[in-house]
Amino acid sequence: MSIAPLTKKRNHRDSSAISLIIGGTTLAAGILVIIGWAFDIEVLKRPIADLVAMNPLTAICFILSGLSLLILSGKRMESFLTLSQVLSILIILISLVKLINQVAHSSIQIDQLMFSAELIKDTKGNVSNNMAPNTALGFVLTALALLFSTQRPKRIRSAANYLSLAVFMLGFFSVIGYLYNVGEFYGILKYFPMSLHTALFFMLVGTGIVFMNKDYGFMRILMSPYSGGKAAKIFIPCIVIIPILLGYLRMSLKTNTQISDELSLSLLIVSIITALLILTWYLSKTLNESDISRERLLENQTQHQNIIDSIEDYAIITLDNRGIIKSWNKGAEKIKGYTPEEIIGKNFSVFFPPDAQKANLPERLLTDAKQKGKIESAGWRIRKNGLAFWSDALISSQIDLFGKVSGFIKITRDTTDTHEYSEKLKRSEAKFRNLLESAPDAMIVVNREGIIELANQQSEKMFGYTREEIQGNLVEILIPNRLSLNHHKHRQDFFSSPKVRGMGANMDLLATRKDGSEFPVEVSLSPLVTDKGTIAIAAIRDITEKKKSEEAALKVAELIKSKNQEMEQLTYVASHDLREPLLTIKNYVRVLKEDCIDILSEEAELYISSILRATGRMDNLITGLLDYSRLGVSKKIEMVNLEELLISIQQDLDKIIDVNKATIKVNPMPTIPAYPLEIKLLFQNLIHNAIKFHNNDTHPVITISSKKIKKGLQFEVKDNGIGIDEKNRSTIFTIFRKLHKKKEYEGTGIGLAHAKKIVEIHNGTIWVESELNKGSSFFFTILDKPL
Repeated sequence: MSIAPLTKKRNHRDSSAISLIIGGTTLAAGILVIIGWAFDIEVLKRPIADLVAMNPLTAICFILSGLSLLILSGKRMESFLTLSQVLSILIILISLVKLINQVAHSSIQIDQLMFSAELIKDTKGNVSNNMAPNTALGFVLTALALLFSTQRPKRIRSAANYLSLAVFMLGFFSVIGYLYNVGEFYGILKYFPMSLHTALFFMLVGTGIVFMNKDYGFMRILMSPYSGGKAAKIFIPCIVIIPILLGYLRMSLKTNTQISDELSLSLLIVSIITALLILTWYLSKTLNESDISRERLLENQTQHQNIIDSIEDYAIITLDNRGIIKSWNKGAEKIKGYTPEEIIGKNFSVFFPPDAQKANLPERLLTDAKQKGKIESAGWRIRKNGLAFWSDALISSQIDLFGKVSGFIKITRDTTDTHEYSEKLKRSEAKFRNLLESAPDAMIVVNREGIIELANQQSEKMFGYTREEIQGNLVEILIPNRLSLNHHKHRQDFFSSPKVRGMGANMDLLATRKDGSEFPVEVSLSPLVTDKGTIAIAAIRDITEKKKSEEAALKVAELIKSKNQEMEQLTYVASHDLREPLLTIKNYVRVLKEDCIDILSEEAELYISSILRATGRMDNLITGLLDYSRLGVSKKIEMVNLEELLISIQQDLDKIIDVNKATIKVNPMPTIPAYPLEIKLLFQNLIHNAIKFHNNDTHPVITISSKKIKKGLQFEVKDNGIGIDEKNRSTIFTIFRKLHKKKEYEGTGIGLAHAKKIVEIHNGTIWVESELNKGSSFFFTILDKPL
């Protein structure tokens, strides 16, 4: 801001202070005069003895005038302005009534209503003390000036100043009359004259009103910072005071000495000329200094304008108070695309999009800048080529020498890239917050210092805190006190080497709620690098129910393991104990057949053969049952080459393969970690079944293949056999389950049960896909980590 506006603001404050002081002084003086009449204090009624005292009604009018001036000099609130108007009208009514009383020679005088007895005694030339006509006229002029000062139009405010000047001159003439003893200046004919302090207060009130209206009429010139105003402020007081002093000096010399009229007059003239010469010299010197300062200021302004014109990163333009463009720098041409010739003289609203123009945004920005001095604005603006850009602008109002807004300076920067980045950042942040809110787990964001910056709704539900209670606190608020010190160290270790840590991560963690209760949690940590440094995003899951389920499952597993061991032991013992009497029966039957062969009838031999076959089948069942109970008992994982294993199985099944003219196709097979005996039995059972259950009119064709799956391998044993009806597929892996009569296909019904158990101890699953009379495909998986 330039020096002139600062000076103007200071002058405005000084002028308001002068008006307030004068209003308060006038109000206090009127009250003191009333006190003087009430308590007969002469010095309050007439400050100089033997001079005219101020009439009480005059004091009342000064009280009203001082109060009105105080109101107008302060904050001009509407209700207070109305009060000032009422006071002014009251002064006019009092003064007019007094003038009418004087003209009509009324016996009842309004100025005799207060302190009438004292006023009759206070006389001047056999005339009792009353309000002088020129005093009443002065109050009419004063009240009109105050009344006009409550209005807004410039002409009326200017008229108030001219009325105030008349009031000042009325008091001034009276003071001159008292000074030079010219009664015609302060008295009218035989009427009671105006008192000296009445005249002084008229001058004071007139001065207060013109300072209150300093921006109007002749005061606008007098108070301006231009050369004319400076000259007037120096010259006017001098041409008023110097002649008065020199004239009073001449009168004193003539009265107290024998000097002649010619000499005293000559001295007066010489003194006035000398004073005017000195005044002229001083005024010329002052105006020269002012012109030199103005020239320097113009040089500085030119330099500043040259600097502004050369700036290319900022568009710097000046506007008048209607928004018309007055100047245009290179930065404005670069950013907005217009040359000075194309844009100067146009309204700056051309830079705004149509919707902003319809909303009167340009006008509203200028109005705000007028009221606040400067404003910042941001938004989309339009270049000459029609393309939009994001503008960050500062609009500052320019104040002229009279303190009025004469225009604006608008500084604009193209921040499209920054704005778009900021918008992307906001969208990304909003998306991040939405992701946090939609997460099923409690999510918190923690900075390097351990302060929780963000927390989602699930965090509130889990921990019992509101978001406002969590955010801004150390994360250790969620950790039991006894563990917080260790957690602080873990946090520092994480930020010193940040990396993703999955949910659980083989750690038993505890958290604490607002009510102090503790519960088990799983926590996953993910570091995220931001412009403010690395932060940690923690997903927290309450695993109370999971822990309970695990504990329950562990108890069930232990119980099942115990029962399985008991069952296996029972099966083993039962099978072993069953085999012993079975062998005894077989042996006795064989002995009976060998020793009594000659005496046995054919029917008896048939019975004995049937008994031997039945005991043989029973022996096979018991053997299968024992083998089933022993599966996986001696667990030892080894790397098994399946290609070599399948060659060995084909050699073992060589006889059945030749008899049935079976073809076995083995695709490339891997080497896997497995239980060697069990995996061999698995493949052997499936191949044997594929050969056994074939159609009589075709030769068995068996294809064995494998493929990699997510956590291990999947195998397929495919045949062209009789197939399996869909209704039987869910039961074929049950022990002793047989789909065919023994006359059709012999067997114990244990083979597929063996297969299922072997797959399960390898942590896999087995299933079948089959079509009746077309063949079956047995699938099973072997995982990387067997049980």
